[in-house]
Amino acid sequence: MLKEKLHGERVVFLSPRKLELEGFSISLSEVGEKEVLLKTKWTLISPGTEVAIYSGDNKRAHQEGSWCQYPFRPGYANIGEVIECGKEVKAMRRGDYVYCHKPHASHAILDEEKDIFVILKENQKDPHSLFTRMAEVSQTAVVVTDKKPGSRVVIFGLGLVGNLSAQLFQIAGYKVIGIELSKERAELAKRCGIENVLNQKGINLNKSIREFTNGEEADVVVDAVGVPDICCDGIKLLKPYGELILLGTPKPEMTKSGLEFLLDIHIKFITVKSGLEWIIPRKKNPYSISKEDNISYIMDLIDSGKLNVKELCTHKIKYEKAKEAYEDLLNEKNNFFGVILEW
Repeated sequence: MLKEKLHGERVVFLSPRKLELEGFSISLSEVGEKEVLLKTKWTLISPGTEVAIYSGDNKRAHQEGSWCQYPFRPGYANIGEVIECGKEVKAMRRGDYVYCHKPHASHAILDEEKDIFVILKENQKDPHSLFTRMAEVSQTAVVVTDKKPGSRVVIFGLGLVGNLSAQLFQIAGYKVIGIELSKERAELAKRCGIENVLNQKGINLNKSIREFTNGEEADVVVDAVGVPDICCDGIKLLKPYGELILLGTPKPEMTKSGLEFLLDIHIKFITVKSGLEWIIPRKKNPYSISKEDNISYIMDLIDSGKLNVKELCTHKIKYEKAKEAYEDLLNEKNNFFGVILEW
């Protein structure tokens, strides 16, 4: 029998590089009729979004009223066990393991109607299933492109999101070339099965891409880094009527010519698309693919071994050492890649 009030801990960013474990309480009376209470098993740190907020590099963290203003409680990849159910909950029951978008916290309340979640099968009750969350982000580029399988896709940046996007495009039948300056990340991409990886500084990209593609330009360029200058380079690799997909959220200011960038769009009839994951509806519906559809698809790929995520998991760390985990993700990017917090 559960106690009326449970005490837990959660991660909070108070200011740049200042992280604490914050105590909190949940009363069972807070669990609504269509809600469940989860006891967290594992969470996954997003090495892009979360680390940028932790470090203060995301300027919105300093802006009053922004979605990530300090103090900020991070995390959006959670697997937890249902330990209490509201009276009108239909999909879940006590003992279910649930994948959801809840933060780094020992407990969470999940709304059956409003929140995104998937009940895990027995073979999916594994911390590696958390990489579905980053693959959701990556799959957005595959969903939004209008180019057909067999088209040539160039992906800038083979970090966690770029690596998974390259794998997902490849699985879907596209011809993929990944560009990554880090030797370690380039080697990791190859171990994950990404067939074509460019890892050279100072190369002539246009020439190198043409060598890979027998003289062809790219149909799609994906910026998985979030650096606007990359878009300026990438657009020159595209065929007329090609697509530029912004998968990474742009962060630094553009230093290259904005005019030249716009002229390339104008002259080559380029389509620029957002790859922000929330362009896809959250819940299942009869009209379009949803986030929940993507989750089921990605988990099936992980189950079958087609999507390699085990290579991406570099560390499993007790949640009490969350501060160290964020510091290592910030300072040792080539060694710390996919970090799971154990609760």
